[in-house]
Amino acid sequence: VRYLGLMENIRVRRAGYAFRMEYDKFMQRYKMLSKVTWPSFKGSPRDGTKHILQDIELSTTEYSWGRSKVFIRNPRSLFALEDKRRAATIMLAVKIQAMFRGWKQKTLFRKMRAAQITLSSHYRGYKKRTHFQQLKSAQVLLSSYIRMWRDRRKFLEHKRKKALAKSAVVIAAYVRGWRVRRQYRMHFRKNAGPVLLRNIQLFQKRVWLRQLANKLPPESPIAPVNISAPPSLRPVSRLLQTLHHEWRCHRYRDACSPQRQTVLREKLVASELFKGKKVSYPASVPHPFLGDYINLDQKPYVGKWSRLAPLLEEDASTPPSMAVKLSKINRSDGTQAERIVLLCKNAFVICDAALKKVKYVIPYGEITQLSTSSQNDTTIVVHVGLDKGRKETSKGDHMFTTEHIIELAARLYAAYRRVASQTLKVNVSDSFMVQLNAKNPKQMEFDKGTTEEVEVKMKSKRVVVNVPQLEFTPVSQDDMALSRRGGSVRRPVSTLLSDDVDIFSLSSNAASRTNSNTATPMSKSAPSSPRSRRAPPPAGPELDLQPATLRPQSAADPAAAAAAA
Repeated sequence: VRYLGLMENIRVRRAGYAFRMEYDKFMQRYKMLSKVTWPSFKGSPRDGTKHILQDIELSTTEYSWGRSKVFIRNPRSLFALEDKRRAATIMLAVKIQAMFRGWKQKTLFRKMRAAQITLSSHYRGYKKRTHFQQLKSAQVLLSSYIRMWRDRRKFLEHKRKKALAKSAVVIAAYVRGWRVRRQYRMHFRKNAGPVLLRNIQLFQKRVWLRQLANKLPPESPIAPVNISAPPSLRPVSRLLQTLHHEWRCHRYRDACSPQRQTVLREKLVASELFKGKKVSYPASVPHPFLGDYINLDQKPYVGKWSRLAPLLEEDASTPPSMAVKLSKINRSDGTQAERIVLLCKNAFVICDAALKKVKYVIPYGEITQLSTSSQNDTTIVVHVGLDKGRKETSKGDHMFTTEHIIELAARLYAAYRRVASQTLKVNVSDSFMVQLNAKNPKQMEFDKGTTEEVEVKMKSKRVVVNVPQLEFTPVSQDDMALSRRGGSVRRPVSTLLSDDVDIFSLSSNAASRTNSNTATPMSKSAPSSPRSRRAPPPAGPELDLQPATLRPQSAADPAAAAAAA
């Protein structure tokens, strides 16, 4: 503290002095407050400070004297001092303005009087000068023409000599070049230029490949791949980016367990159906698909499922691909009733809430379309072909509301593709047609509501679903709307996880694949070459697929990024 010079500050603060300033700076700032110090003071700065403080009638208890500074105790005294300085400054400004206006008027009068004298004197001299200027201009014109004629002759002569000298130098340079080319022509090939260009391009490629080998892109499948290259190598750079992305995705998939790969394939199907289309899709990305949400293997549903499975021609030991409790919307008045939906191997089954009675058994082949809105609602419509002879299809389409709408649509889409050997049409729109009876179809529309819950209103020719105002997103293709729906749509490059893969068969064969992989002896593995000895691929579970960890440069969602290539 003593080394930094803070002891004096501590003493001043203890004494209670809130302000201090050197004498010379104090006098320069506040000298207009005393007639003795304004406009100039020839004494010492301390004496000038005393005069200022005495003239403003500041109490002696409000300040103290130091060796080189004056100390003021109370901030109010300082504020009063500043107010007086401000008032004095204003008075000085007024006085300066008055003096300036007086000086301006005096100067204007002198100018006007001088102008009158000047005009009269100039007019008298104008007549004399006019005659003299006429004579002088004639003499100057004649002399300038004579000088110009002489200088032009000299310049043309100098230009001619300079051109002759330059032409001689150019001719000599061409002759010397011709002699040198004639002498060394035999030492060069005709294709020297193409060879040099080819060698330069080869050197550039080698340098670029060495730099790329020292700085490879990251191996994470969700990290961006950016390989900079010269303009001539940019097509190769784009090809290497694609190859590197496919290679690192292949490494990640090989490190994943069969169960993990099944989860990624299910997420990939949901991504292809709803990415960039539905607002509720991004919230479903970090949550894995469970399938069984009512615990069919536990009480109270385990016995009921055992009794229903033979009636549905199902194996009681094998649970359906999805079992979920949801709400079914009544076709007549829009009320909702709890139901349990089972996605069996060959049919879409609707049961009551207690799983005691089967309401509808709809084979997958009779489902024509799935429809849902692009908003953050939970409404989904299963369209079926109208057939009055069957109970399942005689009343028209089925409307449901469920929190697991993304998983239900993805699993139903995959089951339909497995059974019917074709893709099911999934319509994501805020307005579509529904068949609720044997008569004319109705228009189902999704609009902005005024309440905090989803409301379904049945009208004569329309079905209106009111979405809460805070969750309603207008349909547009701008960046904000695409971001709320999960981003732009981009299909993965790879065909390994394409639509031809059946997620149901993969999930059933996961255990057998695991056993076959673990039973392979180490001695039968192929020997690795020295070039292939690299670090092991990253383990599958270590890759965090939460939305918060995704890179903003990644165009695909986590499922598509992990399954890409």
